Amino acid sequence: MDQGRGDGQLLKTSGLDEAQAAQVAQDQEALQHLLREAAEKAQRYRQQLNRVWDQLELLLNLVRAYVRGEYRRVPWKALVLMVGALLYFLNPMDIVPDFLAGIGFIDDATVIAMVVQAVREELERFRQFQLQSR
Repeated sequence: MDQGRGDGQLLKTSGLDEAQAAQVAQDQEALQHLLREAAEKAQRYRQQLNRVWDQLELLLNLVRAYVRGEYRRVPWKALVLMVGALLYFLNPMDIVPDFLAGIGFIDDATVIAMVVQAVREELERFRQFQLQSR
């Protein structure tokens, strides 16, 4: 994981709730529900998320593979950050409410990009795992 910015600092500055993210990450059923909801919302708002679409898709795929037990080489802190980003994404009343036309997903895209940057090494390892598994 990127050591340039402390995990706690990233969680604090992005408005992510570390305790809630850790709780969801430990609960298989809650994690599956989170993935389903996040994937559905991402598909619905794909155009607005175009800037971070590939990153979000990779993040969702990694968490999905983790839930299925197909890929478990994810540090706990990285998993909590990714879950936190998905929870933030699902919150319609975050810093910039999603219903604001044209700008509602700016904060979501920013948080996703920040988390992707923080866990980029884990995402790259997962990408390599996917390529080797084909």
